[in-house]
This record gives sequence, structure tokens and C-alpha cells, in this order.
Amino acid sequence: MPKLSIVIPTKNEEENLSSLLHSIKAQAFADLEVIVADAKSTDRTRQIATDLGAHVVEGGMPGPGRNRGAAVAKGEFIAFFDADVYLPSNHFLEDCLAEMERKKLDIVTCKVKPLSRKPIDRALHEVYNAYAVMTEKIRPHAPGFCTLVRRSLHKAINGYDENIVFAEDHDYVCN
Repeated sequence: MPKLSIVIPTKNEEENLSSLLHSIKAQAFADLEVIVADAKSTDRTRQIATDLGAHVVEGGMPGPGRNRGAAVAKGEFIAFFDADVYLPSNHFLEDCLAEMERKKLDIVTCKVKPLSRKPIDRALHEVYNAYAVMTEKIRPHAPGFCTLVRRSLHKAINGYDENIVFAEDHDYVCN
């Protein structure tokens, strides 16, 4: 049984998915499984996922996809990533899990860093990061593109609320 299950909800992500999957394969931490919860893609998303070793299940966007992936996850921890991200270092997963265990945390996220080099994009992302830190004790935020949670907590809160179409990720961490 893997320590970590990575769940990626997708819908027509052939342009992005391989970058994320390659960044996962490059991780120093390898005790993991990758689950792609696909929402009936009409492009090569499913083929790319399978070719790169991911297990593909029927999904939905985005909360239902995360829940469908988590339903088959075997790991003690679940990492939810969106297909259009990549892991910033080869030790990202190892570092996140070590910090969760050291601090006895049940759920974590990371700061938002844009792929764009445009000053406005960088500035707006920093504003969001500052806002998220300032309000974490009042109304926690966790962007859905990067949330790590103990599987036991995910089950205890019954996963993502599938009736919420926008900001379901923020609702998730408030449960």
C-alpha cells in the first residue's frame, strides 16, 4: 500500500498533464500512486495518463473528480493536484509529507506561484498569498490545485461537497 495517493481531476488536459506527471516521476519520494479522475475527455488525456503510469477512473469536475479519485486511493495521505501545475522541486512531496508528520498536521497547501513571468501576475499571486496567510485562522483557504490531506480526514468530512461548483476547495478546508 502506498503512503501517498495523488489525485488529479481532468477534462481535456492533454496540453498540461504530461508536465505534471513527469514532475511527479522526478520526485525523490516514490512511495505513491497516481490516480487521474477524468471527466470524459475527448482529447488524449486518458491515453497520456495511462502511458505515464497513472490509474484512470471516471471523474467529474472538479470536486466530484477529486472524490472519485479519493474513493480508490490507498495511501495514508492524498495529494490533490490540478493538471496544469507541476511540482517545483524533486523533493516537494518528501518535504510536504515530512512537515505534515513533524507538525502533526492533517491538511496543508502551498503558496501560489505563477508560471508566468509577467510582473502583474507575480504581484497578484503575492496578494493572494498574503491574504490566505492573514485569514487562515478566520477562514482557511487552500487552492484545489495543491492540497495534501490525511485520507482519514477526507473520509471524516465526506470529501468535497459536490454541489459546490466554484470555490469547493476553500469550502473543503473549512470543514
